[in-house]
This record gives sequence, structure tokens and C-alpha cells, in this order.
Amino acid sequence: MRKNSMLQIFMIILFVAGYAMASAQDYVVTIKGDTLQGKVKYFNGTGVRYAGAGSKYIQLIPHEGKKRTFQVLEVISFKMNDDIYHTIKHVDTYTFMKVMQSGYLSLYAYQLENQTTWDGRYFVKRDGSMLEVPNLGFKKRVEQFLADCPDVVKKVEAGDLARSNLKELVDEYNACVHLKTFPKTEKSPAQTAWSNLESAVKNLSDFEKKKDALEMIHEVRTKLGKNETIPSFLISGIKDALKDQSAVQESLNTALANTGGN
Repeated sequence: MRKNSMLQIFMIILFVAGYAMASAQDYVVTIKGDTLQGKVKYFNGTGVRYAGAGSKYIQLIPHEGKKRTFQVLEVISFKMNDDIYHTIKHVDTYTFMKVMQSGYLSLYAYQLENQTTWDGRYFVKRDGSMLEVPNLGFKKRVEQFLADCPDVVKKVEAGDLARSNLKELVDEYNACVHLKTFPKTEKSPAQTAWSNLESAVKNLSDFEKKKDALEMIHEVRTKLGKNETIPSFLISGIKDALKDQSAVQESLNTALANTGGN
């Protein structure tokens, strides 16, 4: 299945399975998007009805009605004993993987071949790219996979983020992606001072020029955000509007001092 198809499946996992995650009991989310509740049992073994040695499937025992059996490709996700599992593509097939950590980069645990424990680790990004977390060559492969966050790569290279602390690595990478998506904008002292003045004026009791004062303060804040020059007439107008409001004079003086308008 092509990468874009995998991305579609992963997005379904995020939006459909996410709805059911708040449930306290077991459930199954089918490929059709139906959420079925009941007791879930997981099987990792052989059977005539299921093709291939070591095939995996789950059974749902509802509170009422007959139990139902689901193969890997019939399920998007399921919850069992407070753990969440997703159907994820691995190499050239699909398998159930346990969610260890979710985000733009998610960490999964999976069963290695002929094992029943969940010792394998798998990275899946929201864009559909995936990486089996290696034991050998960990630094090189992970650095390439997370190359869009150089600060995280540096920590991997230095050994500060290793295979032994994958959850911390995922946290730092997701924080990096979040910062790139929603960059922080540091306020200048002037922006902070005028924001404080605006809040102080809003808290005043109504007076004749309150509306005008707030409109002019807003205009100053807009110009500061655009790095534009503040006209002297605007400063004069704010001073005049607030001249009788002793409660905000300190905030006004601070704002003016940070704008060179005092």
C-alpha cells in the first residue's frame, strides 16, 4: 500500500479511535468506523481460519449477543486492559501495535517474530513515515529520521537521547515540531507595557473617554506589532483621555517610557 494510503489510515486512527479512547471499558474500532464495546481478547497464534503461522486476531465479547472475531485488516484500533492498540503497517504487512506514546511522532511496541512479549519499538510520524527503532546503528538511523529537528539530533548524537529513553526522545521531538508549527513570539518591553496599560484601562469604571482610550491603545499595540512608528498625535490623544484616571498613571508612564513618548 502506498504511503498516502497509510497516511489516510493513520488519520482515521487519530480521529475515529480518538473518540473512543475516553471509554473506561474495552472496545474495538472497525475499519468501517464502528465502535463496538465489550471484553476484548487478543490472540497471537495459528489456526485453520487464519492464514499464516503466528497470525494475530482479536475477539470481542459484548455484554449482549455473540462474540465476534476480527482479523488485523478489519480493525483500526482496540482497547484492552487499559492499553490502546492500532493496526500499523510493518515492512510489507499489517500488525497490531501497542501505543506507548502518541503525538506527531508516536512510539509503538510490537511483537517480534515468534515472540509473545511486546519488545519491538516502532516510530510513526503523522505524515506517514515510519522507522523500526534499531538496536544497531541507532544514532545514524534516528538522526536521519528526525533530521528536521537539529537540536534533537544533536542530543541523539551526543548520547543524551538514546534507545534507553525513547519516551523522552519522543517528547523532545514533538515539542520541537510544535514550536515550529506554532512559533513563540516574544513580546518586546513596549508591547508588554502597552498590553498591561490596556488591561488596566479595561478594569476602570466607565468614563467619558474610555472607549476612545482603548481604541487608541489598540492602535498603538497594532503599530508596535508591525514595527511601525507611533504618531505623536496618538500619544497625545491617549495622554489626554487618561489624564484624570490616577489609577492607571503608573501603567501609562511605563508604556510611554518604553515607547519614547513621555
